[in-house]
Amino acid sequence: MTGGRNKAVLAGLKTCTKAWLLKKVAGRRLGRDRPYDQLSVKSILVFRFDRIGDMVVTTPFFEAIKRAFPNAKLDVMCSQINEPVIRENPHISNRLVYRGNLRGLIELLQLRRSYDLIVDLNHSVIWHDMLLIRLLAPIWAASVYKAGRYGVGGNSLALYRLMPSTDGSPDSRIARKYLQLAEYLGAGPTQKFSYELFSRKEIDLQIVSRIGLSAEDRYWVINQHGGRTQMSLQDIDTRQIIQMLLDSNPQRKVAWVSSPTTHAEVSQKCAVWFPGQDRILTPEPTTDVMQTASILRFSCGLVSPDTSLIHIAAAYSIPTVAVFSNERELYVQWRPPENVWHRHLFSGDPKSLKGYGSVDLIRAVEELVTEIR
Repeated sequence: MTGGRNKAVLAGLKTCTKAWLLKKVAGRRLGRDRPYDQLSVKSILVFRFDRIGDMVVTTPFFEAIKRAFPNAKLDVMCSQINEPVIRENPHISNRLVYRGNLRGLIELLQLRRSYDLIVDLNHSVIWHDMLLIRLLAPIWAASVYKAGRYGVGGNSLALYRLMPSTDGSPDSRIARKYLQLAEYLGAGPTQKFSYELFSRKEIDLQIVSRIGLSAEDRYWVINQHGGRTQMSLQDIDTRQIIQMLLDSNPQRKVAWVSSPTTHAEVSQKCAVWFPGQDRILTPEPTTDVMQTASILRFSCGLVSPDTSLIHIAAAYSIPTVAVFSNERELYVQWRPPENVWHRHLFSGDPKSLKGYGSVDLIRAVEELVTEIR
C-alpha cells in the first residue's frame, strides 16, 4: 500500500509541476499583444512541421487563410518530408524547413518579430510549438481549439489570443476544423472543400513516361505497405488483387509503388509472383513524395492501406479502396472529402491491420474494377 501511495503522490507532483510549467509558458500573453486587428496582419507563419498526410489535409486552410489576408505574406514552417507537398502552392510565399538543432535555432532567432500572426495547427498542447512562438514573438498567436492538459484548460492558454472556444463544427474532420479557424480569423465560410496539390502537369507527365507508364492509357496503382510493418496488406491478398487488376483490362498496367525501405522487398515479390510479366512496374521511390503523387495523378484507381497516398488520391479525385486500422474516432477526423468513388474498410485492431476482412477487400476491388470499366 505504501509503495502505491508513494507512486500516486509522485504522479500528482509530476502533474502539478507540468501544469505550473504550462501556465508559465502559455498562461500569459505575448509581449507585443494587443486586440486583434485583421487589417493589421501583414505577415503570417503557419506551423505544419509533421507528416505528409497532415500537410495535404491542411491545403484547404492555406486557400482560406489567403482569402482572409490577400495582401499578407503567408509562410509555412514545414518538415523536410512534407515540404514537397506545398512546393508549388501559389498561396504560400516561403517554406521554412524546421530543424530541431542549433543551426535551426540560430535561423529562427533571425526571424524574431518577423511575423504579425503565428498559427499553430496542433490540437494538442505541444511544448516546442509554444516555446517557438515565444521565441519568434509575433503580435498574435492563433490555434485550433486545445482542450488543455495536466488540468489546465484550453481557455487558460493566454498565449493563444485567437482560439475558437470549442471544436464547433458538426463535421468533425480535421480539415473542417482548420477551416473553422480560418473563418474565426476573418475568412468567409467554406461550404465545400477539397485538397489541393499544385504540381506541374508537364513534370508529372515526364515522371510517368520515364518509368514506362502512359497517362493516356491510365493504369492501376497498388501499395501494399503502410508506414509501419503492422499496417500492411497480406501477401496473399496483394497477389490476388494485382492479378485481378491485370485481368480487368489487357491493356492496362499496374504500378506497384513502395517506399525506399520496402522497394527491394516489393521488387523481389514481383519477380517471384509474376515472372516475365511486363505489365507490372515497380518504380524506384525517392524521399520526395511528389514523385509518387505524379504516378497517382494519372492513374484510374488506387488500392492501399491507410497512408498519405489516400489523401493524395483524394486531391486528384482518384477512386480508392483503402484499409484502415479499427480506430474509428481517428478515422472520422482524418477521412478525406467524399468527392470521388471510394470503399473504406477496417481491420479488427486499433493499432494495426490485423483482422481486416480479406473477402471484403477482394469484393471492394471487384467493385472498383467494375466502376472503372
